[in-house]
Amino acid sequence: SLLWTVMILLLPLLHLKGNVLSRDCDFFRYYTQSSKDPFSIFSNFHIDTQGKLILTKHNGPSLYRENPSKREISPDLPPTEKNTFFLDQVPSFMRQGKKWLEVNQMYQRGCGSNLTQMTNPHISARSLRQGLYQRMGYGAVMEVIANWNERQGEPEFQEDLIQPSSALDQCLDNPRRAFMAVFENTR
Repeated sequence: SLLWTVMILLLPLLHLKGNVLSRDCDFFRYYTQSSKDPFSIFSNFHIDTQGKLILTKHNGPSLYRENPSKREISPDLPPTEKNTFFLDQVPSFMRQGKKWLEVNQMYQRGCGSNLTQMTNPHISARSLRQGLYQRMGYGAVMEVIANWNERQGEPEFQEDLIQPSSALDQCLDNPRRAFMAVFENTR
């Protein structure tokens, strides 16, 4: 649900003593048991002549509008995964066929919409993950990704056994280079 998603985003913000940059007033609804205003909220920013980020404090909800309902932020952080990119252990019921017997981990992803009927960006970014698999010492990973099948004119789940590769390792530490390597020719 949207509420759970918002709470997952707010908890690290709260525990790491972060700030919010938002022009709307939705974040004023959140509170904790110990604080009515758990984080600072800013409505705008600019960069000064020395290159320093300057945040403009938010004035808060309008006096002429009804305030949004209050919502308490849980004091507990959600559970986290033990690896950085959420590989799942392959469940026994999926171990069918030779390629499934060769792996212990899989990467599963859906797609935002079949309306676009374009290649799923998770497939486009696969070469970066291969570099990550190599760097992290993971063996082959079964990737199960929803994608549009142009030939059949319908969605499908592709199952591909992906081997680690160091081909794009140099991009893993440079987001701009990584983006260009993967999406430069995409329109």
